[in-house]
Amino acid sequence: SSLHSPHGAVSKVELRSDLTTVETGELAHHADGMEIDFRFAEEVWILGYKTEIYDDDNQILSDENYLCHSFLGDQFVSQDPNQNFKGVFTDSFTRQVRLPEGFAVKMTPTDTIQWMQMFLNRTSQVAEVGMTAELEVIRKKDLKKPLRPVYNTLRSVQLPHLYYVLPGRDTRDSTFEMPHDGRIHYMNAHIHPYGESVELYNLTLDEQVWKGTLRTNAPGKFETMDYYSSQDGYPFKAGERFRLTGSYNNTTDEQVDAMAGVFMFYALDEEQPSAPTN
Repeated sequence: SSLHSPHGAVSKVELRSDLTTVETGELAHHADGMEIDFRFAEEVWILGYKTEIYDDDNQILSDENYLCHSFLGDQFVSQDPNQNFKGVFTDSFTRQVRLPEGFAVKMTPTDTIQWMQMFLNRTSQVAEVGMTAELEVIRKKDLKKPLRPVYNTLRSVQLPHLYYVLPGRDTRDSTFEMPHDGRIHYMNAHIHPYGESVELYNLTLDEQVWKGTLRTNAPGKFETMDYYSSQDGYPFKAGERFRLTGSYNNTTDEQVDAMAGVFMFYALDEEQPSAPTN
């Protein structure tokens, strides 16, 4: 990989799905056989993850029109904060994840990894689309400086994740507790067009942890979503209660589809950084 890290030489792993047919107006398309399961033959540390959508002419397409989200991890992604799963996540407004220096998702040869692609189609024509993914990893044999392993939890403002927003403003929230002591080092949000923000608030300490805003590059043109990245991280204690809030502003005359969630990467206080083998 062209990425350089003081922790060791970085390698690149590329994945590519088959094409699948997505009907116009479909919002959560995951065709049978599209999930790819695999294992690494050696221990690797994932530093970054990037996805792109391509068509039957091998042209790169707008993620906003065709991607709901993707997930690559060691188990099916759930909303159970007691579950320390390992994975990475992208959506149409967060197309690339790169963890802060010193942190990575550790995958071992015993981890069965699932790569799941969830498509949609906001256009007026049937689409043939597929997904490519690029992982930036450090192989165990190339590790020169310790890395701190991070785990994940996905939280959403409601279940099922998909809901609809009438014209005007809409705000929804949910609460949860973390069962561990640790620090949040990276967060990326999942949101749909006409979303304004996703906020994480610590109710126990009565303080805002982070608020991400959906950015535009022209009136009505949504481009990127804020993310949180910190080497120091946000400390939390077991039992602290958090509130997640998703805000939308539907400026159309019809209801629009919506999701609002946050994918958190955290390190456990009880776990020490890895040690290089050489």
